This record gives sequence, structure tokens and C-alpha cells, in this order.
Amino acid sequence: MLKSLDIRVKIIGILSIMSILILTISQIFVSGANAYDSNDPNQVYAAQAQNSKDLAAAQAASDGVGASLQQVQSDVDTLNVEIPAAQAALDTANSNLKAAKERLADIQERLKAAKADKKKIEKILKTASKTYDATKIAVAASAREDMRGSDSMLTAEMIFDSSNSNQFVETIQSTQQAEMTQSRLLTKSSEDLAGATSKEARIKIVNQQISDLNDQAQQQKDAAATAQDDAEKYSGELKSKQAELVTKQAELQKQKSALDAQIAEDKKQQEAISSDLAKLVSSSGGGGGYTGPTSGYFAYPTAYRTVTAPFGYYYGTRIPHYGVDFGAPRGSNVFAAAAGKIVKVSVDGCSCGREGCAKYIIVDHGYIASLGAHFMTGYWHLQDYASSHVGQVVAQGQVIGHSGNTGNSTGPHLHFQMWRFAGGWNPGINTCQTTDPLHFLNGSSSHSSAGCGPNF
Repeated sequence: MLKSLDIRVKIIGILSIMSILILTISQIFVSGANAYDSNDPNQVYAAQAQNSKDLAAAQAASDGVGASLQQVQSDVDTLNVEIPAAQAALDTANSNLKAAKERLADIQERLKAAKADKKKIEKILKTASKTYDATKIAVAASAREDMRGSDSMLTAEMIFDSSNSNQFVETIQSTQQAEMTQSRLLTKSSEDLAGATSKEARIKIVNQQISDLNDQAQQQKDAAATAQDDAEKYSGELKSKQAELVTKQAELQKQKSALDAQIAEDKKQQEAISSDLAKLVSSSGGGGGYTGPTSGYFAYPTAYRTVTAPFGYYYGTRIPHYGVDFGAPRGSNVFAAAAGKIVKVSVDGCSCGREGCAKYIIVDHGYIASLGAHFMTGYWHLQDYASSHVGQVVAQGQVIGHSGNTGNSTGPHLHFQMWRFAGGWNPGINTCQTTDPLHFLNGSSSHSSAGCGPNF
């Protein structure tokens, strides 16, 4: 019964998970990206951000349903093993109960026969007792007659009335035979009474033994009936749980199919949004030198990939460095590392904190489902901007400015910085979530972090 309890607990847990998943799924389908104006960059960018969130939520829900399906299948497999064993136990219990009933019935028949024999013996004993009493009375009466002298009178008659000696002898013999007959009757009657009494004693013992056996057989039959009831209940419970799990399995599979369809639809919409962004970039003009995306989500922001200062610390020092410096010559194109919206453009070239007074641009890429976080990138020490302004939607590879030597810089280069916000970014909070861009430029989602987020 403990296994059944474990399965029941698992089912309750699965049902709870399903309730949460159903609520999440309903929210996913309700929150699907709305229609947008493909000619309006802000609407396209907003649609992209919403699409990324919906895709991530649908994928997470699908993974959750998939995990629940695996758990349900595991429980179904367990039941498929336990049910035959439970059925075998039930069959054994039924067989034992049948045998116990048959044994009880046999003993009850023996007890019934023994009771009938007891009644017969009691009747015989009663008859033997009456016969013995009557015989004793008759013998006693005969003895009294003898004591009154009948024997001496008989002897005188024998002597004087008998015509010859033969008649005398016959008379004597007749008298002796009568006495012997009475004696034998009394002896036999006594033996019959003793035999009946002995049989009565034996039949009482047999009756008690059979009665004890009957009690034991009744107890065994009751125990077998209880075991049979338990086995039948357990087997039925397992089959019921199996049916329930199969039903839930079908429901989960239906939900997963719906989620997978939603994921496919979100990806299709993602492609459409990317196409609209590409058209917007094409219409706004792009720059040369873009080499296309790498194996990661983000593309290199410059065609010059020599790292002059890594993320973490400047070479040979313990001075913190919150980005990566690329040795890009003055005037070379700087590209948006990924699609996004410009949220900050340094207008006076002297509003930056840690990186010195430099011209820079901050691009918000929103929540990226494949990376599971919200990302922003920054481009420092620019010579100028390529018609970039706050609110402008840019595509991956679009020229947003040109490399320079503005601010605290020892020579022309591009300082490229990246922020990763696992829980979503709040511009009112200065969080320490800068990360090494090279991890994502090289196609890896692993990251290290140091320093603080954008403060502007």
C-alpha cells in the first residue's frame, strides 16, 4: 500500500504542476505579439521585444510540460510493472481464499458428522443404561428368591419326587443354567454400558478437536478474505491511478503540442520582424566593413578584431576595465552588435564617468530568449555618429558611428561594453552586471561579470 501512496502523492504533485502550467500557458497565448506598423521603427522594435518574451515563455512552458510528461511516463512505467505483480498477488489471494473456504467446509462436514455420531452414542448409552438397570433388578430379584430357601425346597422335591436319577440331574442342571444366564446378561449389560460410556468420552474428545479445527479454519478463512480484499483494493487502485495518469498524459501532450505550435508561430513571427528590421536598415542606409554575425547572437562591432585591452583588468595592472578595446583606426565604421534601440547618445562628448569624456552610444537589445537575459551594449570614444539618435531602431550590422579617440583615450580605438540583466533591466537601478562581450561574440553563453550597469 505504500507504493500506491507514493504514486498518489506524485499524482497530486503532477496535478499541481499542471495547474501552474495551464495558468502560464493561458497567459502565453493571451500575451502574443500584437500587429504592428512595419514602417514604424518603434513599433517594430516593440514587437521584437514582445516576440522574444513570448518565445522564451512558450519555450519555458514547453520544457515544463515536457518534464511533467517524462515524470508521468515514469509513473506509468512503474505502474505497468506493479499492476501485473498486484494481479498475481490477487490471484494468489483468491486461490488461498478458495482453499480456506474448502477446508472450512470439509471440517464443518466432519463436525456435523461427529455431532450426529455423538447423538447416536448418547442414544445407545441411554439404552444400555436402561438395560443394565433392568438386568440388575432382575438378578437382584432372583437372588432374593434363592435366599428364601427355594433352592432347599427344590432339592427335597428332586430327592422324593424324581422318578429316577437322570431326572434329578437334569433338574439341577436346569437351575444352574438359569443362574448362569442371568449372570451373563448382567455381565453383558455392564460391558455394553461401559462400552457406550467409553465411546461417549471418545466422541466428546473428537468433537472438541474438530471444533478447534473449525475455529482455526474460520480464522484462516477470515484472514484469507481480508488479504483478498486488500489485494483486490490495491490492484483496483493501481489500475485507477494508471487510467488517471494516462488521461493526464494525454492532456499534457495536448498542451505541449499547442505550445510547440505557439513556439513555431513565434519563430515565424520572429523571422518576419527580422525581415522588417532589415528593410528599415536598408532604407536608412548601412555602412561598409560589416562582416556579418559570428556563431554567437552578437556580431563584432568593428571589422578590426585585435583586442588591445581585455575585459576585467588592463594588461599588466589591477585597474578594472569594464569592456573590451578593439584597435580600430580613426574613422572606421562602428556597427550595432545586434538589433535594438538607441537609448543614449552622448551629445557633448563629456558626460561619461569611468571611461572618461568620450562620445558614446548605448543600444538596448531587450530580452533575448535564446540567452535568457536582457542585454545592452555601449560604444565609446567615437569620432562621430552616423545620424544616430535616441529612439532610433537599428539592426545588427547597421553603422551607428565611427571609431575615434575622444575622451580618456591613448589612441584611436573602440571601447565595447556589454550588460547582461538576468532578471530584466530597470534604468532606475545601477546594477553591477557588466559582462565580457567576447563570450557572446564567440558564440558562448557563459559569462563573467564585474563593475556596474549603465548609469545615465
